[in-house]
Amino acid sequence: MIKLKDLLNEDRTASIVQQAEREIQQIRDKYPAGTNKTSMDYKDETAIDELENKIAYAQSKQESVNEDVSPKGWNMSKKYIKFIEREVKNLKKYHNQQNEEDFLEVANYIELQLKQMKKDLNESVNQKTLMKEGVDLYSHIKLVEQHLADFRKDIDRKRGGSYESDSVEYETDRWENNSKMLKGRDKKLGQWEKKVKKTLDSLIKDYQKAWK
Repeated sequence: MIKLKDLLNEDRTASIVQQAEREIQQIRDKYPAGTNKTSMDYKDETAIDELENKIAYAQSKQESVNEDVSPKGWNMSKKYIKFIEREVKNLKKYHNQQNEEDFLEVANYIELQLKQMKKDLNESVNQKTLMKEGVDLYSHIKLVEQHLADFRKDIDRKRGGSYESDSVEYETDRWENNSKMLKGRDKKLGQWEKKVKKTLDSLIKDYQKAWK
C-alpha cells in the first residue's frame, strides 16, 4: 500500500530533480552535442557539478510527512476522502457496465482531487515548518534585491536603441524627419521614469507599513 508521505515526498523530489535537470540542459545547450563537462568553461563545469549533487541529495533525502502535516492539513483531507469514496462507487459501476467514457471521466476527476489534496497537505507542511523553524524576515528582502538586480539587467537587455542622441542610429531621423523618433523616445522615457518613481515611492510606503 502506497503511503501518503511517500506520494508527497515523490512529488517534492521530482520537482527539485526536474528543475535541476532543466538547468543542466540549459548549460549543455551552449556547447556542441556530446561535449564532456570537463571540456566546458570552468564556471559551467562547476555549476553542473553542483546541480548533479543537488539531484543526488534530493533523491536520497526522505522527510517525515507524518510529523510535518498539521492537524488542519489532515482535517482538510477528510473532504477529499469522502468525495473519493463516493466516486469510487461510480467507478465500479461504470466498470461493470463497461462504460468507457464515464469511467475515464470519473477516473480523471478522482486524479484531480488527489492532486489537489496533496497540494493542500504540502501547503500545511510548509506552514508548520515555518512555525517550527522560525520565520526568516530577511529572506523577503533578499528576494526584492534579486528582483531589482534583474530589473537593472532588463533595462539594458530590453532597450530598443542607443541612448546617445548623436548616434548613427538617429542620423536619418535627424536629417529627414526632424528627429521625430528621438523626440518621441525622449518623451516616452520621461513618462516611464515618472511612473517608475511613483511606483517605487508607493512600494516604500508598503514596506514601512509592513513593519507596523
